[in-house]
Amino acid sequence: DELLVSDDGTLKRVDVAAIRKQNVAAFGDANGNLLVGVNYANANPSADRTLTLPASPEVGESVKVKCAGNMTGGNIIISRAGSQLIDGEQTITLESPFAAIEMIYVANNIWRVF
Repeated sequence: DELLVSDDGTLKRVDVAAIRKQNVAAFGDANGNLLVGVNYANANPSADRTLTLPASPEVGESVKVKCAGNMTGGNIIISRAGSQLIDGEQTITLESPFAAIEMIYVANNIWRVF
């Protein structure tokens, strides 16, 4: 199935499946890179772990992060890529069990937290 969308007067076809589908990726007890879509912890951190936002996102893309249940070993630090900022900051820290965050790339080098 497809939807027809008018983009400034130009009709474009969008597959409905593309709207529902999101990337889903697990991160463990290590530093790493986040993907556009859903990122979840499949292990508790044994020390502070840094996860870096995508380097070349498109405006409107979303990155969601969900922590595991035990954060006594360390925090999850979400870091910018390049000169991007996250609500004006270079990093944001998740420090509570089961903490979750969504960040949307709203403009050039600007992520906003929702």
